[in-house]
Amino acid sequence: MLALPSLAFSLLLSSSAPEAPPPALAEDAMAPAGSFTGGREPCRPDVGNVRFDGEEDAAVTSRLAELFAADQEARSHGLGAENGWERIDIEDGQRRVEVMGWLVQGKIRRAESLYQAAMIFQHGNCPAHFQLTADLAERAGQLDYPRARWLYAAAIDRYLMNLGKPQKYGTQFTNTADGRWRLYEVDPAVDDAERARYGVPPLAEARKKAKQLNQ
Repeated sequence: MLALPSLAFSLLLSSSAPEAPPPALAEDAMAPAGSFTGGREPCRPDVGNVRFDGEEDAAVTSRLAELFAADQEARSHGLGAENGWERIDIEDGQRRVEVMGWLVQGKIRRAESLYQAAMIFQHGNCPAHFQLTADLAERAGQLDYPRARWLYAAAIDRYLMNLGKPQKYGTQFTNTADGRWRLYEVDPAVDDAERARYGVPPLAEARKKAKQLNQ
C-alpha cells in the first residue's frame, strides 16, 4: 500500500492563485448512503507496484482521456438513470482496472494524464485507492497542473472519511439514510487559509452548499 503523501504539496503551489473545482466535478464530492466502506471492502482492483519510470505513448494518452470523459459524463448525466449508482460502480471498477494496468507499467507520466488517472481512482472503493489518488495528484501538481490541488485535498478527505475520521478540508458530502445531504465531519484544527492553498473554498461555503443541496 502506498504511504499517504506529505502535505509539502501545499508549499509547492502556495504562490499560485486558488482554483475552485470546475462544475463538472461537483458530483465527485458526493456519495450515497452506505457507499463508504470504513476500509472493510477489498480494493477493486488491488493497488499494484505503481511506477513512474516508463514512457507514455499517444495511445495511452488518448485512451485515458476517453476514460476520464466517461467518468465525468457518468456523474453529470448518469445518476438519474435506473440503478444509476450501481451501474456507475461497475463501470468505475472497469476503468480502474484498465488504468492500473498502465500505472504498474509506468506508462502514465504527463501532468494531465496523472490528474485524469487520479480522478478515476478518486472514485475507487477502498482507502488505498484514495491514497493513490493523492499521490498521483501530488505528482501532477509538481508538474504545474493547478487543478490537481483541489483533487489532492479531496483525496485526503475521502481517505480520512473512509477510515471514520474527520476530513481536513471540507470537500466531502454524504447522503444520509433519510435522503438528505450533509457536509461530512470536518477537523476544526484546519483553517480556511490552509484550504485556500489547495483551491478549496472556505468552510462556510461548504456548509451553505450542503443546505442548497437539500432545497
